[in-house]
Amino acid sequence: MTMGRFLRVWAVCLVGFAVATVCLTVGVDPYGVLGTPRITGLTADKAAAADWPRLTKAYMVERVQPATILLGSSNVDVGMDPTSAAWPAAARPVFNLAIDGAGPQTQFEYLQHALATTAPKLVVMGLSFEDALTYPPNPARRLSADNAAQWAYQARLRTLPDGTTNPEHGWARLKDLVFATFSLKAVRDSVLTLMGQRDRFANYQTALGQNSGGKFLRWTQSEGQYSLFLDKDRQKVREFVSWRRTAMTSVSPVGDTIRLAQRHGARVVVFFMPSHVEELELWRQLGMTSHYQAWKAEVAAVVEAAGNPVPLWDFSGFSPYVTEAVPAAGDLKTMLKWIWEPIHFRPELGTLMVARMLGEAGPADLGVQVTAADLPGRVAAYDAAQRAWVAGHPDDVGRVAVLVDAAERNACRASPGSCVAVGRETAAR
Repeated sequence: MTMGRFLRVWAVCLVGFAVATVCLTVGVDPYGVLGTPRITGLTADKAAAADWPRLTKAYMVERVQPATILLGSSNVDVGMDPTSAAWPAAARPVFNLAIDGAGPQTQFEYLQHALATTAPKLVVMGLSFEDALTYPPNPARRLSADNAAQWAYQARLRTLPDGTTNPEHGWARLKDLVFATFSLKAVRDSVLTLMGQRDRFANYQTALGQNSGGKFLRWTQSEGQYSLFLDKDRQKVREFVSWRRTAMTSVSPVGDTIRLAQRHGARVVVFFMPSHVEELELWRQLGMTSHYQAWKAEVAAVVEAAGNPVPLWDFSGFSPYVTEAVPAAGDLKTMLKWIWEPIHFRPELGTLMVARMLGEAGPADLGVQVTAADLPGRVAAYDAAQRAWVAGHPDDVGRVAVLVDAAERNACRASPGSCVAVGRETAAR
């Protein structure tokens, strides 16, 4: 073969490979950015998209044109099913715009982006205490390049936080299209998408934005739900010990979000999310319960001051849905009915919550609509229920105490100047 012929064959093969690669990424559309129709059993379940919600949902919400938008963080992302039968026909389609790790400001910015091209009738916003916690900047914290790419989002949104048009949006959209079509990661994720269809043990993102939560099921069945609880408790107690040094929360974006939605003609419903009793016990032993109640009161005041009457539902506290006993270590068969782990509830519970909030048939012992004036009385009831639970569960209290003590010792070793006496609400420890 002559050199000229070799180069021609090589060029043809290279072009063929490039065309095949583009056909693969466009056909599979692993991040849902391109809008290629999903094929059940072939490309419908997008596992890679579940890892890139700040990328994928910015585009998906525009295509869905939802009548209802769900806001929140990972607990709403996993626990609120847009296809649930509890959603009235007039509220459909429902799009889950909740984003893993998103605080109130990020949620506001994504709603602002969505409202630039959509006109929802209803916005449902789930609030959790841990999402409202704010931390001082940490110069020592460095994200990997992959994590930094996943968490970056502002440039691709249509609007800036002040409501003006984002001048970087067009360029950012082009970069997203190139990434989703030509990058080696997109090729790899396209192949994994084809291979991972109908895998109930994988996290994948549905066409309406929900995270399937399959990894919770896999972990539960492979290591037991006790292990899932223990891992989350260890992670959260480290974060909470750090947070106590500043003890600040972010609330004002909640009011901004309500006013924004109402200006666009949408009805708004706000709710406090449920947490398993083990999370509540962490807060108690770390002296955070008073901060938690103060945050709820501040949110209620902000909701009432935001404009037109906004229903505020409280699903927190010690209901039967969050007090299920954690299975014993090594138990691979028992699975809680309503909760995956301390902060993530299952879609079965989310469906009941939707039914309660939207006036359909829902259990009377789950949640209650509240006002700022109601909260002091609910604090007293909460404290009484917590004392009763603590008195009746010494083993659970002791298990949490071990984690709290270990986290506090580690924090002291890392920063001796921060080792100050902390008033704990913990007579039972």
